[in-house]
Amino acid sequence: MIKKFWTITQKEEIEKYCSEYEIPQDIIAEIFRIIHILDENYGVDRALESDGGYVALLVEENYSEDYETILKEHNLKKSYAEFQDIFPVTEKIEWCSDLYIVTNDYGITIMYPHEKQLR
Repeated sequence: MIKKFWTITQKEEIEKYCSEYEIPQDIIAEIFRIIHILDENYGVDRALESDGGYVALLVEENYSEDYETILKEHNLKKSYAEFQDIFPVTEKIEWCSDLYIVTNDYGITIMYPHEKQLR
């Protein structure tokens, strides 16, 4: 399931959703940090399709299909990611945050849990 958040006006929805799926506090804080940047630069009352962009939260174990759906929706490839942040949560699980710049004024951050790779 893809859940999209783009403005602080969704605060209660974000908190409820994150509580329901037991999203770690560090990830919730990162969602709000990104939304704050979007609101500050593009306004609080914008629509999902307006300038700015959104955070896509993927919580299903098989998130790869949802990830591909987002990429296809915006004509992107996985290799187009501008950068990736990694948030270690447990010894086995980390959360990834991948940023895609779709246009000059539209970015997508895809956040998802991922099993750590042995390095």
